[in-house]
Amino acid sequence: MNPRKPTYPLADITRLAQTENKRIVTTDAQSRARNSFDFDLDDIYAAIAALKEREFYKTMPSEKNPGLFQDVYHPRIAPQPFPDGIEVYCKVQIDSLGRVVVIAFKPK
Repeated sequence: MNPRKPTYPLADITRLAQTENKRIVTTDAQSRARNSFDFDLDDIYAAIAALKEREFYKTMPSEKNPGLFQDVYHPRIAPQPFPDGIEVYCKVQIDSLGRVVVIAFKPK
């Protein structure tokens, strides 16, 4: 594992984020996105689908699922009341069933 290169191709992550039965958001990520940005699931999926290569930060081993890795991105989003945007800590992985899992989505 190279922490400076994503584990998962970004094209796969963004494609899966747009495929209804191939995407999951953890309860914690959904709650933080709602409380921090007033984001619903569609907003989260749209943000994941819009990730850019330059927003990649690092890859890291999963704490709860040994053998799986998670990619961390720092995208800039512009939810109300942040018209100039705000940087987000976004952690994703592709699970054994081929679904993108949004593990974290919160202010950086």
